[in-house]
Amino acid sequence: MPIQNEDREKHRDERVRLMGNSAIHYAGMAASGVVGIALVPILLRSLGAERYGIWIIATATAALVGAFDFGLPLALTRDIAANLNGDNQQQTIAFAGAAARASLLLGCIGGLLIAAIGVKLSTTLHLAAADEHVARVVFALIGISFALDRLVGFSGAVLMGLQRFALMNLLYSATALVRGTGILALLWYGGRLVSLAIWNAVAALITVVVALIIVGLVEPRFRGFRGGLRWSSLRSHLSFGLYALAGNIVARLTWEVAPLLIGFVLGAASIVPFYIGQRFPLAIGDVSWRITEVVFPAASAVAGNREGSRRMLEFSTRWSLVVVLPLCLMLIVLAPNLLQAWVKAVPQQAALVLRLMAAAVAAETIGAGAYNVLLGQGGARRAFVLFAGAAVVSAILSLVFLHQVGITGPAVALLIAVTFTSLLLVQMVGHKHGISAWRLLGQESGSLVVPLLMSAGAAWGAAQIGHPERWRGVVAAAAIGGVAYIIALYLFGGREEERMFLKKLAKFPAFLIRQAYGRLNRRASMPG
Repeated sequence: MPIQNEDREKHRDERVRLMGNSAIHYAGMAASGVVGIALVPILLRSLGAERYGIWIIATATAALVGAFDFGLPLALTRDIAANLNGDNQQQTIAFAGAAARASLLLGCIGGLLIAAIGVKLSTTLHLAAADEHVARVVFALIGISFALDRLVGFSGAVLMGLQRFALMNLLYSATALVRGTGILALLWYGGRLVSLAIWNAVAALITVVVALIIVGLVEPRFRGFRGGLRWSSLRSHLSFGLYALAGNIVARLTWEVAPLLIGFVLGAASIVPFYIGQRFPLAIGDVSWRITEVVFPAASAVAGNREGSRRMLEFSTRWSLVVVLPLCLMLIVLAPNLLQAWVKAVPQQAALVLRLMAAAVAAETIGAGAYNVLLGQGGARRAFVLFAGAAVVSAILSLVFLHQVGITGPAVALLIAVTFTSLLLVQMVGHKHGISAWRLLGQESGSLVVPLLMSAGAAWGAAQIGHPERWRGVVAAAAIGGVAYIIALYLFGGREEERMFLKKLAKFPAFLIRQAYGRLNRRASMPG
């Protein structure tokens, strides 16, 4: 009995740790996103539409080129998590060294490509003569930043493989904050677009140096990147990386292709209600993937352990449902109010599109954890085949439903395709570990029914009073629904580790206040 209790406490603490990692992992992305959103109106006002447009195109080009990284970061994360402390640790260290050099090489090639694209675009963007030169310089500087950022991505992959999510996200958040602060300072002193691009490159260089120092301190075996750019060290990992990359691209296209289909079939004006309706659900979908990414290195570390993999599957399925289902439910309940507050003149059928897309995100959440467990076990090829099939089915159904029911058709098609894909993912991974999809989903979601119903009821009731068509009314209704969900989860539907995590979250602000108060007292007591 003591051994069983010890195992139970160990597994509980492991789940609490993963919950904390997921919160940190999402907080890092959210912090970077907030900085980016805050800079938009400032850059537009300071640079003007034309030069801000140059900045947008240059950074978008870098993002597009950066998507083709051959899946090296994912492959590196998986290998470090699975093998660094095992019998194959020397091969892992050699792979890390080769991956660092490959990342730099890809960065240099990508940077040159971005600069070349800038030369071409500068003559086709209908710019003034002076701005053509500015565009070429900005694209070249963005290319330099791109090359350096590949090494930052390498460092992030290493830290993720080591499951050091706090350090990784602190690095990314600090990078966004430093870049944003520097841009604001330059604009304050009259800096223009080229000076912003120069600072962006300088900040990337500083980040690379800090990132590589952190990696060397956390894991000295990666200091100096032993070994050269050896094809033999990369070859065995490329298949996994390429399939994982292709799977991610196909999965993303499945969600993003609908506006194009609507435009081709019904015309450009018909895209607007669908585009507006999908924005908030897509943001919630990013939450789902972000919080379950922490399972990928953890599942890689226990890939050879059937019981450990099953625990990862159960945890990731449960945790994604706990976090994402109430968010999707809030969107479904508050859809008309949210759109009224956001765009005022709500296009017809936009609310229905929003609700269908929110349901599709909830369906995708069912399989998000299973996907990361499958990836951790090296199943990138199977995931790609499944996602490719779902993309084809979704596209065909979208075209059929477009002619039958109009712009809501692609949302219905996506809901059908995503639901079957998620169930197949859960069944595929669950079968390997002796549990069926229906049994897994039943045991992980059954206790959430009461909290979800209470949350929906509270949000709906709050939306009926006050000013539900204004932002403060929408935010208040969502907050009331969220509080109702947390209370009901704690009292009725939550598990032991979830209650422990909620207690830690509740104590965190008090911890920060105590730390700040202690530092102020120490400073006040210092002589002089």
